[in-house]
Amino acid sequence: MLRYSYLPSDFNPIVLMLGDAEDLRRLGAALRFFAAEPGEKSFDEFDFAQSDAGTRIVIRPAMKQVGMRRPAEDSPLEWLLSPDQAREFADQLDGLAAPDCRSGSEMLGPDAVNVREGIPVKVSRGEFHDRFLVTER
Repeated sequence: MLRYSYLPSDFNPIVLMLGDAEDLRRLGAALRFFAAEPGEKSFDEFDFAQSDAGTRIVIRPAMKQVGMRRPAEDSPLEWLLSPDQAREFADQLDGLAAPDCRSGSEMLGPDAVNVREGIPVKVSRGEFHDRFLVTER
């Protein structure tokens, strides 16, 4: 199961996504589908992903600016992507999901936060234990 969470910070907020090879392939497939047919898609609809109760992400087609944004405290994060960018990120996930890759990470978005580019998205495989980002109930 792909686990994801928004980790707020005054200086370095980040969206962290953790999963195994199959999770990353499925996320890559979802990004390719978005690239082929751009439209709003909520991570809540992905049967391969789970988050803490406070993190909601919606992928939307980029009109001008791209990147992950938090429009308001109570609203979902918006991941604004162009079709080309979605395909590029899917290709990065393919590399991370390759059978010969046991662990690693990719940044899907800016390496540093600024007003123009948004919140960084880090996807990781094999770098965190399976219970990390899982909320106990």
